Amino acid sequence: MSKSGPPSDKRRREEPETAPAKPVAKKTAARKPDTRKRPAGKKVPKVQRATIKRAPGPEVLTEKQLRFVEEYIVDLNGTQAAIRAGYSTRTARTIAAENLTKPALVAAIQAAMDARSERTQITADQVLKRWHQIAFADANDLIEYRRVCCRNCHGVDHHYQWVDEAEYQRVCTDLLAQADPEGPPPALPTDAGGYGFNAKADPHEDCPECSGEGHGVPFIHDTRKLKPTARALYAGVKLTKDGIEVKMQDQSKALENIARHLKMFVDKSEIEVTKRPADMTDEELEAAILAKQEALRQSADE
Repeated sequence: MSKSGPPSDKRRREEPETAPAKPVAKKTAARKPDTRKRPAGKKVPKVQRATIKRAPGPEVLTEKQLRFVEEYIVDLNGTQAAIRAGYSTRTARTIAAENLTKPALVAAIQAAMDARSERTQITADQVLKRWHQIAFADANDLIEYRRVCCRNCHGVDHHYQWVDEAEYQRVCTDLLAQADPEGPPPALPTDAGGYGFNAKADPHEDCPECSGEGHGVPFIHDTRKLKPTARALYAGVKLTKDGIEVKMQDQSKALENIARHLKMFVDKSEIEVTKRPADMTDEELEAAILAKQEALRQSADE
């Protein structure tokens, strides 16, 4: 007959008790409280929140593209702007063509130009007005080549005419002073042609001395008193070994700029180009870029 009873101390020591495993709590990320204000009793639908979250934002330009925009507005040369912005010289022309067809870049370029115009207080109308002044200025308001009379044109019976008696007496005195005291007296000129010579007068058509042609002299107007159009045309003077050279703005270029602005003729920028940018010449590429820019601006205005 077996006896049942509590286990002995020895058994207890042989079978140590194991503590029950503690449950591991799962960590959950703390959610930030929604602090948005909403009208009482209204909730934002889940569909609307999802739509707002997925809505694409404006295209963000890269640092290189931003640099390209800054460089392009310096001289409006896409290829050089790409090179200065850090693009490869070998691919600069192609990159420039691609950049100038991207709406985000075109918009950034236009914004930069508008900002510069605002800073400098220069508008497109002011530039057009300046071109107009240069293109239609009369160069004769700045410098002339005049045909003027000779000394015999308006003298009495077409004899030599003096400015005044003082000039006549001065010439006679000089001739006497230069004469040899021991020689015969010098032949003195006559004042039969009278006085009052005007060097700016027109030639006399019946003058036997110059056959009515007179002689030509250049005449430069006082640049302090020029007309507004002549002042726009004037670009300074240059002193050379042959005299004074008057510099003027390029009137043909100004007229061409006006014609382009008013779209008065068709040029390469208005012809559809089907070549790849890499296969174009520099002129064709520039024309294609200008055409694309104009098309994007017109679509934006509409």
